[in-house]
Amino acid sequence: MEAAFEKAGLNSAEELHALGAQAAYAQLLASGHGAHSMAYRALAMGLQGRPWQECTEAEKTKLRAEYDEILANRRPAQDDGALPADMARALDAMGVRKT
Repeated sequence: MEAAFEKAGLNSAEELHALGAQAAYAQLLASGHGAHSMAYRALAMGLQGRPWQECTEAEKTKLRAEYDEILANRRPAQDDGALPADMARALDAMGVRKT
C-alpha cells in the first residue's frame, strides 16, 4: 500500500490524515489503484488508530455508504470499463482475450 499511496502522490501519514479517508481513497483510485471496499475500511479505521477488525456493524454500514459514494463520484474517464494496462497484458499473454 505504501507504493500505491506514493504513486497517488501521498507520501506520509500526515498527508493521509490531512485529506481524510474519503479524499485519500479517491486520490488512490484516481492514480489507477483498483477499488476494494475492505481496503477503504482498513484505511478509514487505520486513520482512527484502530484495527479494521474492530469495525462495528454500524461503522461498516457507514463506511460502505462512503465507499459507494467515492465510486459514484469517480470521473467517467476512470470508469470507462477499460482494463488496467498490466491486467490486459497478463490476460493477453494467457490467451484469455481476443486480440
